[in-house]
Amino acid sequence: MHVMNKTVNHNRTNSSQGFTLVEMLVSVALVLLMMTLFASVLQMATDSVSKQQTLSENDQKARSLTTVIRSDFQKRTLRNVQPFFAGEQSATSPTNFGDRSGYFYVSTNSSSSSFDDLIQFTVSSDQIQEHKDIFPYFGRAGQLVDRTTGSVVLSGNVNQPEVDDGSLDRNFLATSPDAEVCYFIRNGNLYRRQWLIRHPLPVAGGELEPQPKAFSGTDFMSGYTDATDDASKSSTFDGLFRLPGPTVFDAGTTTPSTGDDVLSNDFYRYFDFSAYPTFPVYAGNTFQKATFHGNDSLSNENSLTGGPLVSLGKPAYRSGFDISDGLSREHLTLIDLNNASSLAVGFMGRFLHGETSSPNFNYPQQPSHLKNDTSATVNPLDIDAGNARYATNQYGIITHFNATPAGASGRGGTRAVEDLLLSNVHEFKIELWDEQLNSFVKPGYGSYNSGNGTFSPPLGDYHIARNLNRSFGADNHLTGTVFDSWHPDNQVTPQANQLPPYQPYSQYYPPERPNGPSPPGTGGRLVDQVAVNYWQAATPYSVGDVVFPDFSQIVDDRSAPANGLFDLGTDTLQGQGFQFAYRCVAVTDIDNDGTSGESGGSAPVWPTTDAKRFTENEVTWDSIDNRRSLKAVRITIRFQNQKSKDMRQLTLVMPLTDS
Repeated sequence: MHVMNKTVNHNRTNSSQGFTLVEMLVSVALVLLMMTLFASVLQMATDSVSKQQTLSENDQKARSLTTVIRSDFQKRTLRNVQPFFAGEQSATSPTNFGDRSGYFYVSTNSSSSSFDDLIQFTVSSDQIQEHKDIFPYFGRAGQLVDRTTGSVVLSGNVNQPEVDDGSLDRNFLATSPDAEVCYFIRNGNLYRRQWLIRHPLPVAGGELEPQPKAFSGTDFMSGYTDATDDASKSSTFDGLFRLPGPTVFDAGTTTPSTGDDVLSNDFYRYFDFSAYPTFPVYAGNTFQKATFHGNDSLSNENSLTGGPLVSLGKPAYRSGFDISDGLSREHLTLIDLNNASSLAVGFMGRFLHGETSSPNFNYPQQPSHLKNDTSATVNPLDIDAGNARYATNQYGIITHFNATPAGASGRGGTRAVEDLLLSNVHEFKIELWDEQLNSFVKPGYGSYNSGNGTFSPPLGDYHIARNLNRSFGADNHLTGTVFDSWHPDNQVTPQANQLPPYQPYSQYYPPERPNGPSPPGTGGRLVDQVAVNYWQAATPYSVGDVVFPDFSQIVDDRSAPANGLFDLGTDTLQGQGFQFAYRCVAVTDIDNDGTSGESGGSAPVWPTTDAKRFTENEVTWDSIDNRRSLKAVRITIRFQNQKSKDMRQLTLVMPLTDS
């Protein structure tokens, strides 16, 4: 018995030990499972937090970007974005010039690319129709020194950008209610470039000139040391302006003086202002200096009737446009090193702060100096100049202006990245609202064969066949892919063709007239709400009919100077003869012949103002301003979060009307 009991106890002990081992294995498995679950939950929570952080960052970028862009559009000076026609005058125009100051320019270049779109326009903080904030625009301004007297006291030299903010202390800051702004993408970065339009500090006795002038009368930017600009001393012209060196105090006094003054021609390193080159002549020699735009440059009044000769409405005077031909500099011209005769073109948008602050950029005070050849000078905005063919380095900076020694790759001059708005941008696309199509399109879409007049439908306001001026556009990409608000001067220097690129009409003229020649170009009949044709003599009309003047009148009115109303000029495309149409609003039967609304035997004198009612024979007509304005643009921006690689698309529809 004793042996048996011992055996049983032994078996129980083994059973108990076996059960304990199973429990341990189960426990370990449960612990591992729980740890895995906790790790998964923690990972999910971490991913969720990271995802939320990414979304938050993207939302913040989108909000900031939306605020900046929307604010600029709300402050645009051109409230009514309607292109001017040649010879248009404020006294007779059907459209108020008061809300048509400055300009509005869109360039989309290649229709298949979302990396070469650019938009540039003028803004004013005084425009409060949509945005009540009147806070001015800020920019950099260096203090200028009178080269004839050496005076560095701001109170004695108040007409300079450094004082425009109202402070007589040297703070390197200027303000203005007006500016030019430009948006474009380069090297995956979205840039916003801004140029202030000078508003000098008001002083007793009258307004100061936009061009900075010293108390002695010297033009600070003249590059000349004599206040009288004596032609016999033209040999002293060096093209430089003077800046004060470090401020120091003489021993035992509180009177400040300056150390070594700086002579410079690096305009955009020291001044964030809209300026253009002018070319004074001394003793028969032509020189160059920078000239500032002032508030008058926003006026689009016809210079033939008292408007300014220099206006930002004229493309040649805008920032980023070539003064020699009025074309926009938007492209690089890359030289194929393996084949010198082979050229490739790349988009650059505008010169960046990092490039214009390079010591050898100099423009517009002086021509630029090429980095590898200091003796070679060039207008950097003239893409046609052989030595203006540029290439960029890995940072997207043009190598000629990267502010490093020859052969090195730099990130730019002293002001690099100051104009950077958003990085990691994969798309920047601009489209115009086309009222004929009721959709957004790129200007210059579609195709057109000028030889036989055929085109690819649908034919909207901004179809390439509607382009009026193919000699105007982005430097060497003259493909009809720009919209511009233009200028009314008959001679928009130096543009020989006076038509704006696109002029949307409510009613486009018919392709032919009965028993007569067809109008030149691409008019092409669209399906309109009412039948539109040319006026004809002794023809019955009904209420609601719309006509253009007799075609022979339009053709006969090609003599110079053009009046802008029925002028076709010498252009082979649709001309300026259709600014007005005339709608029948009432008819009578004067001769009681049973036929009402008969026109007269000869063409009437057509009025040139909007909503003018007149009667000819049995028909009463109302004049109609046939032009239409650009109503909206759509901007699409696609960017990537650098950490998460998530993509975000932002689409902004920006209205261009105040109502």
